[in-house]
Amino acid sequence: MDEAGLSGCCGPAPLYSCPVPEVRRKHHFEPPDASVAPRYTGIRTFARLPHVALPREDVDAAIIGVPFDTATSFRPGARFGPEAVRSASSLLRPYHPPLDVDVFATLSLVDGGDLEITPGNALRTAEQIDAGLQPVLRAGIVPVVIGGDHSIVLG
Repeated sequence: MDEAGLSGCCGPAPLYSCPVPEVRRKHHFEPPDASVAPRYTGIRTFARLPHVALPREDVDAAIIGVPFDTATSFRPGARFGPEAVRSASSLLRPYHPPLDVDVFATLSLVDGGDLEITPGNALRTAEQIDAGLQPVLRAGIVPVVIGGDHSIVLG
């Protein structure tokens, strides 16, 4: 198994046969109870998890948005992807039956917000993505980057 605990999950092995990564951090962030804070309230974050400034030592993985679509080849609108994913994720439940795992009890996951981008400038945005992710990666946090158009993977 690799350091992130993800070996085999990206290869030919079926997803459900992959081991759950070992948790390195003790703190676990959880969304607020829907009976106390209805799902339609509050600032829109991924799965209603807290928005935190990164890097932090108590975080295993972070959702990071890149609202960029200058490099689209047909129709703009991909820049609204991070917002749409966060909105839809408000209905997520923490338990994953096929893996028999409570994601929020197993992984210290947060919403790291959106990276700075420069609309209209794909090269500058790639540099900004690289600069924004470097401190996250150095801290050992797994970035889960949501975009945006296909060019964001070049950063």
